[in-house]
Amino acid sequence: MEYKASLNTLGKIITGLVILFFIYMGYESISSFIKTPDDTTVLYPQIGAFVLLFLVIVFSYLFAPKAYKITDSELQVLRPVGNKKFKLSDISEVRFVENSLKTVGIRTFGVGGLFGYYGKFYFKDIGSVNMYATKLGNRILITMKDDKKIILTPNDLNFSSDLKEKMAST
Repeated sequence: MEYKASLNTLGKIITGLVILFFIYMGYESISSFIKTPDDTTVLYPQIGAFVLLFLVIVFSYLFAPKAYKITDSELQVLRPVGNKKFKLSDISEVRFVENSLKTVGIRTFGVGGLFGYYGKFYFKDIGSVNMYATKLGNRILITMKDDKKIILTPNDLNFSSDLKEKMAST
């Protein structure tokens, strides 16, 4: 069973603004080089900045969650590159996140809006979590047997009951 994970409006706005900003910065880099083509003190930093901005966008897109899949033995976070897989037998609890936690936690190492909200975050009430989210609502907290926590945000809220049902049948 596959469940889509659509980017929310805030994520779309952040993504659009960041891409526009990066395009502007790339344009400024190229125009600086055109004005002084023989000055290598300008050339190398401009090329470096352009490559860095390009890589930020590419890697952010490649590791952003696009959907979630429940198989007979695994829960998978589907991404353009490097799907994340969790064994159903390693999951101890699945529950909706309460309304009081529907704010973005403190991002300790991750992305906070560019193609989604994913990486390591810290929430006061639940501690450190790995988020593979595309919106701030529909949060489902998955606790693993080793106490690691994961937050997913599927479009379809039947995901939670389907995951529990699949876990019970394994």
